Amino acid sequence: MDSGEKKQLSIRRTTLIVVLITSFMMPFSMTALNIAVPIIGKEFHSSAIMLGWVISSFMFCTAVLAVPFGRIADIKGRRGILILGILIFAVGSALSIFSTSMPLLIAFRGVQGVGGAMIFATNIAML
Repeated sequence: MDSGEKKQLSIRRTTLIVVLITSFMMPFSMTALNIAVPIIGKEFHSSAIMLGWVISSFMFCTAVLAVPFGRIADIKGRRGILILGILIFAVGSALSIFSTSMPLLIAFRGVQGVGGAMIFATNIAML
């Protein structure tokens, strides 16, 4: 096996690992939040409606933006959109940790959903 083949195999393995990790991030984010909803409700003294928006804001942003980001990824390149999506998802996750109010948490979950849409739109296509 020459160096070119080794490099190609390394790129394929790295792509597979990134796709597997990002495929895990989306469902984990939604499931982990569902477990934490009662604690979030107590912390922010919020109603069931506001707690529903925390969950729904992520799903709405992901559902609405997945197709447009898929098209943008076809035009601009999947790799760049995937990397940007991972960064936006990570920023949204980090900001969610430091939320001081329920509206901020809902907004930051929306940001996380935007990153999730970018990931969702490009993830399987990368394979």
